Amino acid sequence: MRQYHYFDRVYNQMVYRMPSFFIKDKAAPRAIVVSGVGSSSEFSCLMMDRVLSLDAVEKGQVFPEFWFDDAQLSGGMLENLSTERQRREGISAWAVERFSSVTGNSVDREAIFFYVYGVLHSEQFRETYEDNLVKERPRIPMPKDSAQFDAFSGAGRKLADLHLGYETVEPYPLEEVCTRPELDPHVLYRVEKMRFPKGQGVKDRPTTIHYNDFVTLRGVPDDAWDYMLSGKAALYWIVDRYRVSKDKESGIVNDPNEYSDDPRYIIDLVKRIVTVSVETLKIVRELPVLSFN
Repeated sequence: MRQYHYFDRVYNQMVYRMPSFFIKDKAAPRAIVVSGVGSSSEFSCLMMDRVLSLDAVEKGQVFPEFWFDDAQLSGGMLENLSTERQRREGISAWAVERFSSVTGNSVDREAIFFYVYGVLHSEQFRETYEDNLVKERPRIPMPKDSAQFDAFSGAGRKLADLHLGYETVEPYPLEEVCTRPELDPHVLYRVEKMRFPKGQGVKDRPTTIHYNDFVTLRGVPDDAWDYMLSGKAALYWIVDRYRVSKDKESGIVNDPNEYSDDPRYIIDLVKRIVTVSVETLKIVRELPVLSFN
């Protein structure tokens, strides 16, 4: 879920490497975030293109396409060189050369970046390295040929489009049952706390979500509960997090309804996450067998 955030060292105790990834007035990199060492939930990965919160993915490790380093000048002959931040590539020249050699084709950094994202979603990869993935950073196997590289790179690109564009994908056609359609849209679609039918929890894989007192969503497909992030279904994160809450100590109210001027933002987001979940699983299940060279 996206929130407004004032990103500054004055207000954020630990910013890690984020200031070198996401810089005002510079192109933001896409970044692959994976479960870190010691994660207690199953391995997860997600692509992001903006500052992320701590444990957006449990104990997350962030691998950006590129980042920016401060110029290191020491005077003398270098004193007149530009002090602009220098772009550094996440995919090394060695990797480009190695992948090009293995595939027999000239491949670029972007294609390798998406190949990695595709491989990280492979159920075969996760099962094979299940024990290692909680102890160390993922090790990416080389493709056996250009066909395998293209398949995983293409799948990774599709997954990236889904996961970065989750706010704009086509909403899944869930049925809206509305008891007060005459209400102002800002009242009709306001969320206080979404819930499941009485006696059901996420483990029951409900087909119905009570959005609020006036609107119920029906027809949630079973697959929507199988796309998992940090041990929970992506759809459940939306149902659980999009609620009005109040911090006891500060009295600050967190109201997700204020994030967007569009009264349908949250209800359409629920539908869009269903689309993302179903389409992600479809792509993952169509991935080819992975060879471990």
